[in-house]
Amino acid sequence: MGFWEWLVLGVCWPENPPKSLINHVCRTLHIAIYFMAMAKACLDVNELAEKSGVPTATLVQVKGGRQSPRPKTIGKLARALNVPVEELLEDT
Repeated sequence: MGFWEWLVLGVCWPENPPKSLINHVCRTLHIAIYFMAMAKACLDVNELAEKSGVPTATLVQVKGGRQSPRPKTIGKLARALNVPVEELLEDT
């Protein structure tokens, strides 16, 4: 199973994923698109946390750029916001 299948299906990462892959994905969350998707869904951080299963503290850190989301987190956010994963990711 490839990386995008893991991400889209919300399957856990293998025990030791390649660091280069983690770094690439974690730096590509498009924060502006993330904010727009939250606005379209009329969700605040607490509501998104409840709907996605991602802790509120994590979402606050991600929104502030202080934490990079794991691929599984990006998958959960995309599912909760009803947007394709690709829409939340920047082109690099």
